[in-house]
Amino acid sequence: MEASQSAARALDAYVRYGTGDPIRLVARLGFWTWRTREMVDLVKWLRTHNRTLPEERRIRFAGIDPQLCADSIEAVSALLRRTAPDQAGQVRALDVLARARPASLPDPDKALVRRAEEIARLVADHVERSGPGDDADEALQHARILVRAADLVTRPFEASAGEDGVLAARDRYMAEAVARLVDDDPQARVMVWAHNGHIAKGTYGERVPVLGSRLRERYSS
Repeated sequence: MEASQSAARALDAYVRYGTGDPIRLVARLGFWTWRTREMVDLVKWLRTHNRTLPEERRIRFAGIDPQLCADSIEAVSALLRRTAPDQAGQVRALDVLARARPASLPDPDKALVRRAEEIARLVADHVERSGPGDDADEALQHARILVRAADLVTRPFEASAGEDGVLAARDRYMAEAVARLVDDDPQARVMVWAHNGHIAKGTYGERVPVLGSRLRERYSS
């Protein structure tokens, strides 16, 4: 779904395992269009559907948009507070990503991106030293979301920027998120739910391919 990758991970846990409050989790997806009773009813229906199924057959819920990532900031902060308390304060520099919209902090020098990359390396180093674990692996996924979010908010908005602009980057990141789901389990079926402008098999203007056209090129259908 065209919704916060960061917040959707908790909603996925509700859909699969029943953890959390669906009303609160839906409200955190980042877009007013999803804050509806119908959306809450949908995720409750998905939870009911999954309740008696084995793990490998349960429907999952995935956000594909890197923006608005308060959950990711908290997950990474929690891991670093526990494993590298002297480094945990670095995450505060990324607090702006909890509310910043794409292209809202243009920065050709990408200082925010570099900080996010440094934090992602810290988390990756911890996972390499300590081995995989549920909370560490989850924090690493959140750290990677922060890098993508930082990239989005610092890119220019102008359509003339082409592949360097935020329009291209956002749809590319969303297409890559869908592709990871497909490629991780080629037998799975994936439904993509997003605005018509993203789902279309066209471009922004004459130059920038949207989500749908990127997926069509990748999967030739």
